[in-house]
Amino acid sequence: MPPLSILLVTALAATAQASPPPDYRAAYEHALKCFVVTSAYSNEASARRSWDAAMRLGQLQNLSNRQLNADLNRASAYEGVRLARSSEYRAQLLSECRRLGLAT
Repeated sequence: MPPLSILLVTALAATAQASPPPDYRAAYEHALKCFVVTSAYSNEASARRSWDAAMRLGQLQNLSNRQLNADLNRASAYEGVRLARSSEYRAQLLSECRRLGLAT
């Protein structure tokens, strides 16, 4: 019978391999929202930080440039309307983006 340490290492390796990959979708969507709000209501540095975060999170999901651009267009259209209609939503979203370090 193999030593206990070998059994534990084997079990841990099997567990690590069985773990699903991280799901970056929610973070990606939020970074897109932060890009839209900071582009319109904050400053260029914040918009750039949000854009960079969204692009990196998109890359981690293996999204193509075409998909990244489509997602950005969708977020801009949808969030732009929400931001224009509700100053409360705008303030809430900017606050969340600040908390995440994506806005100043």
